[in-house]
This record gives sequence, structure tokens and C-alpha cells, in this order.
Amino acid sequence: PILVSATLGEYLTYLIATIWQDDELKNSGGNTMKIKQLLVISLFLQVLLSTLTTNCGAESNSSGSNVNSTKNEELSHNLVFQRVIQVPKIKKSDLYRSGIKWFAYTFRSGKDVIQTQDLENGILIGKALFVYEPSILQTSNRTRGTVHYTITLEFKDERCRYTLESFIHEGNPMASSGPISFGLLTNDQKCPKEIPGPFSFGLTSSARDEVWEELKRKAAEEAQRISSSLEKSLLSSGSNNSDW
Repeated sequence: PILVSATLGEYLTYLIATIWQDDELKNSGGNTMKIKQLLVISLFLQVLLSTLTTNCGAESNSSGSNVNSTKNEELSHNLVFQRVIQVPKIKKSDLYRSGIKWFAYTFRSGKDVIQTQDLENGILIGKALFVYEPSILQTSNRTRGTVHYTITLEFKDERCRYTLESFIHEGNPMASSGPISFGLLTNDQKCPKEIPGPFSFGLTSSARDEVWEELKRKAAEEAQRISSSLEKSLLSSGSNNSDW
């Protein structure tokens, strides 16, 4: 639009100059009027195109802002459990080492669970799971399975923050009719997606919402278990430093 505006303005300016130099038009009485008309048209078109250009830029910026807003909303919409545990008189490095021990004692294989170890920044990141045993009988053999999640421990002097997120349900792969997986768990009160399974005879809408609610409740129970276990382990870390 800017290029079009500039080109059109230059063309009209050239046209006016040509008319002004035309001897025949100079001798006619309508020359001045025609020039004034062309000047008005030129100014009008340039203002119009300038306005359109500004609006296009504003719409582009607005679109980018909307994309970022949507991404943030999606992230905050996921099921997340987070808490800060206060551990008086214990340094970050000691809490970090206690966190590694806690992973080893809490999960079957601490080395396999831990994905990231960063002593300098005091961060441990692991992948864990819990078994989901449905109480809703409809297609229970297909929804029975596991819920995988990410656990992040962040350490500073005298405190630790844990974050449990990215809860993903996977149905029973051994079911004869195939698994029914709910995927990523969110804060939606009702299941936000269709879960038909690989065959047409899936869950009814009411049973689907019941399983969805139970999965979120099980995730909250897992978060509470992790919180209690981690807090107990970290608070006892100071008493383990005495000589023996």
C-alpha cells in the first residue's frame, strides 16, 4: 500500500505539471480548475491509502498479540499442581542432594525417572506415572491404564518448589477392542473432546465425563502423595547430617 500510494502521488504530480505546461490549456479558462481538482483527488487518495496501510499494520500486530494470548491461555488451562515447601536452615545444595535421594526412594528407578539434573541452578526434572484403575465400569477394560506426568523440583536456600504438570492418560493397549485414551488432562469441568476409541462403540457422554473427573481426582491425589512424601524427606534432610 505504501508503494502504491507513493507511485500514485508521483503520477498525479507529473500529470499536474504536464497540464500546467500545456500551452493550449493555459489559454483555456478551465486550466486552473482542473489543476485544483487533480490536487484534491491526489491528496484524498494518498490520505486514504495511508489510512489503509496503518490499519493493516494494526491488524497484523493485533493478530500476533492474539496468538500469544491463546498460547498463554492454553498453558494455564492444563492441569498443574504447584507448591513451595519451606525448609529452614538447609542450603540449596543440601536440598538438591536430598531431592535426588527422594527420587530414588519414591520411584522404582530414580535414574530412569530423572531427565534433567542441574546443580548450579538447583533444578531436577523427572518423568513419572501412576496406574489408573477406573471405578466406572463402562468400557473400564479399555480406559484402565496409566497417567504420565512431569515433575519439576526447584531448590533455593531454605525452600523447594515442586510442579506437577503435563498429565497424560493412556488407555489399556492390551484391550481386545483397543485402548480408550483421554490424553492431556486440563481444568475443564467436562471432557472437552470426543473419546470414541478406535471403534464406534466408545463411552457414552455421561460416562466419558465421569472418567474425566475421576482422572483429574486421581491426579490430585497423586499430587498430594508427592507433596507429603517430598516435604517429609526434605525436612528430615537436616537431621541426617550429624556424625555417626
